[in-house]
Amino acid sequence: MRGRPTGTPASRLRTADGGQQLRGWRFVTEEEAAELLPPVRYRRLRWALRARERGTVLNLEAAVPVGRPLTAGPHP
Repeated sequence: MRGRPTGTPASRLRTADGGQQLRGWRFVTEEEAAELLPPVRYRRLRWALRARERGTVLNLEAAVPVGRPLTAGPHP
C-alpha cells in the first residue's frame, strides 16, 4: 500500500500506550524516513517494506536478511 491509509482517518489512529512515548508522529515517504531515522532503524524499515512488496517475511539479524524468505504458499 502506498499513499495515505484508507478506511480509518489518521486522526483516529492510536498507539498501544496512548502515545506516552512519542513527542509527535507523522506519515512520511521512505525517502523522508531515511533522513529521519537512525541508520539501523531505517535499514529495518527498508527491508520490511521490501518484504511487504514481495508478499513474504524476512528474518533480520543486525538489520540484514538471513536465511530464506518465508512465503505463504507451498514450499518447493
